[in-house]
Amino acid sequence: MTAQDPATVQDAAQPQRPREKSAWWRAVLGEYPTGVTAITSTDAEGNPVGMVVGTFTAVSEDPPLVGFLPVAGSRTFAEISENGTFCANVLGYEHEELCRRFASRAEDRFESTRWERSELGNPRLTDAIAWFEGRITGTTPAGDHLFVMAEVTGLGVGDGSAGLPLLFLKGGYGSFTVPSLNFDVPGFSGQLRAAESVRDVVQQIADETGTECLLSTMADDSVLVITAANLLPSRPRYGIVGMNFPFAAPLTPVLAAWSAKDRLKLWEENSRHLLGKVDRPLLVRLLDTVREHGYGVTAGESSDDFDAIANDPAASWGS
Repeated sequence: MTAQDPATVQDAAQPQRPREKSAWWRAVLGEYPTGVTAITSTDAEGNPVGMVVGTFTAVSEDPPLVGFLPVAGSRTFAEISENGTFCANVLGYEHEELCRRFASRAEDRFESTRWERSELGNPRLTDAIAWFEGRITGTTPAGDHLFVMAEVTGLGVGDGSAGLPLLFLKGGYGSFTVPSLNFDVPGFSGQLRAAESVRDVVQQIADETGTECLLSTMADDSVLVITAANLLPSRPRYGIVGMNFPFAAPLTPVLAAWSAKDRLKLWEENSRHLLGKVDRPLLVRLLDTVREHGYGVTAGESSDDFDAIANDPAASWGS
């Protein structure tokens, strides 16, 4: 054993201040992915009301019971409780914008043709991943929240157009991908042949600009280097061709600039998981510049980020 500085031991034993404890609580919980559900009902005048929760859960199969935990003192839940019934709409990947409108209490959150009336008269999303309608049977105080339990009067699934379930993780929204055993061998072979045919061009660009030049492509959710010229001294001794790294902003903006909406969103959200943040205004400007000029140059802090990721095998998702 090694001796510890008494001052260090004393500091470690010091109780955390309330604000520090709250921040640490949220940081740790941020590592746990949760589903997102819109709880909808109507107020005394019959107007639609709703709230988004990450705490919706199944409670019992026999009898069928569900529950969720709203913040104690929530005015929206007070209206839902007065009604006595609600519809839990499990949100999909395509519902992120709708989710954000609910979270901000936007007035137009129910202005959509995707809403219909349930059997009990509550708003129900036609393209929800799944929905559960219930009558509230009990409300129990649970710290700064309430635990609401309800008997299920009806349930079903949507039309499947909202994609996979929407998840909340590390302070941001995203989803997950279903592993695929299919790999497009002919398509990838074509990319390798194309890379070989422009090898001299890659070398010429690297020589004329005095920079390292990499040619990369997408392989599932990762970026794969298939040709390189004028590698930096910091690169691994065995080179960098064949190395893969996460498809995450602000790296490889050229591969993101003309991507489909879902892949572009993946690029942005991976930045949060990899770097701990997403600077959306900066990414919009970056992509606009790349689209305007038709190319991108990685330099400065972005280059440092790339070096840290590309030279670290642990950061390579495909390894």
